[in-house]
Amino acid sequence: MKQEIQQHIANNLVTQSIVDPDMKAILDLTDCLKNSIIIKERITSLKPRYVDNRKYIAIDIENFKHKGNHVAYAVGIHGKSKRSQKLLHLSDYITEYIDPQSESDLARISKKMINDIIDFMLNSYKCKLHIFAHNLGSFDGYFILKSLIEKVEDLKEIKYIIDDTNQIIELKYKNLTFRDSYRIFPASLKKLGEICKL
Repeated sequence: MKQEIQQHIANNLVTQSIVDPDMKAILDLTDCLKNSIIIKERITSLKPRYVDNRKYIAIDIENFKHKGNHVAYAVGIHGKSKRSQKLLHLSDYITEYIDPQSESDLARISKKMINDIIDFMLNSYKCKLHIFAHNLGSFDGYFILKSLIEKVEDLKEIKYIIDDTNQIIELKYKNLTFRDSYRIFPASLKKLGEICKL
């Protein structure tokens, strides 16, 4: 029955004068419908594929403003396996006296903390690892990028995608790929928690 209706439509459109562009579009659509019937017979269902969730983790860097500069005071990663869960805090690095008013002491310790979490990921994972940071384009991405720049001898080792407003979308270094989850879910973490009923 469906083919008979399509054939009737096609026959009626062919007999009409095709001067009107709308009629031409309808004829093109009819041709498409005729072809789609043939294509549908060749389509097979997709087989489900296994996704290794251990290759996906989230990272978050908390910071505060000190004398006009942002300083990271905590960094954490969280993934499916126990080995992909780590939390570092600024207080873990204060083994000797530091002057809390000293910008250089805080910056040095903050930088070491970020370097340590990146080293942890590089040493713990030999596979390709996808790391999502919510709003990577802002603070988290710049802390990570600064750390990566200090690690490499050649800046070409770091691949990146930055948009026209200088927001970081993606960073790649060795087996690590950092991506901005805010680009996928443009809402605050609080709002996402409410949406997902967490």
